[in-house]
Amino acid sequence: MRKLGRRQKWTLAVLIAVGLLVVLLGLVAAGVLRVPASGPAAPVKIQVVCVTILQGTNATGYPWFGPSPFCMSGIGYNLPYSSAAGSTVNLPIPILNLDTNNHTLYSVQVGPPFTLQQTLPPLPYEVDSFIYNPEGIDGGLMVFVTLPNSPGLSAGVNVTINALGG
Repeated sequence: MRKLGRRQKWTLAVLIAVGLLVVLLGLVAAGVLRVPASGPAAPVKIQVVCVTILQGTNATGYPWFGPSPFCMSGIGYNLPYSSAAGSTVNLPIPILNLDTNNHTLYSVQVGPPFTLQQTLPPLPYEVDSFIYNPEGIDGGLMVFVTLPNSPGLSAGVNVTINALGG
């Protein structure tokens, strides 16, 4: 057997490397091997939820559902809250009708870049007076919001509740 020269050894090494690369690429193309994806995308973080209620006032001039706008933040409201970009999250909003008459919640809007999916209870919803319902809606008004497809976004959600109709 003849000894290989230095140049021949390098040529053989390159041919073996190219052959191995072709085999590996073929396995990836066939789906046998998978190229690992990058790590999970950074979640979207909700820092604060600010609520504006479009409402009337009672006989003494006090708003039906209390002062508006108001913002919820901090650990007492489970904020900041993080979830995957594009996912839907549930934002509970406390609702208590402080008037002696029942009033209806007609619609809800959320500010961009968030998208409203639905509410529970479904709207329109008549909220009993605190005289008949001293605890308000059990669990509050649940607002289901789809987060934007912006991994790493940290923002506040603006919610507008219409109790005036039309």
